[in-house]
Amino acid sequence: MIEVFSEFEGELEEYRKVVGNLRRALIACELRISEIIASIGCLDYDATAAEFDELHSIQGVLATAKYKFEFPLGDRLDDFVYHMDRDDEYSRRYWHGRFVDGVSWPVD
Repeated sequence: MIEVFSEFEGELEEYRKVVGNLRRALIACELRISEIIASIGCLDYDATAAEFDELHSIQGVLATAKYKFEFPLGDRLDDFVYHMDRDDEYSRRYWHGRFVDGVSWPVD
């Protein structure tokens, strides 16, 4: 029985490390998203394709974490995943206009 507790304790330690690493990655994602949004806000629409592609790439990874693995992202990243789900011309033009107007994060 002591072996089970020892193994359990080891698994909990590994869990703590992994969750910490994932949280740091989410912080980095949030920072990068903010940088991209600020960049989009300073560009003409025709020059934003690469930025929107990167935003939607990040959105896809975060959506997988949220929906497939049920990993809690936090309210801010949840909003990002929800609002940036669409990736079409209309949506890109809409968000470009919002970011140019000073919106710094996709929310209602």
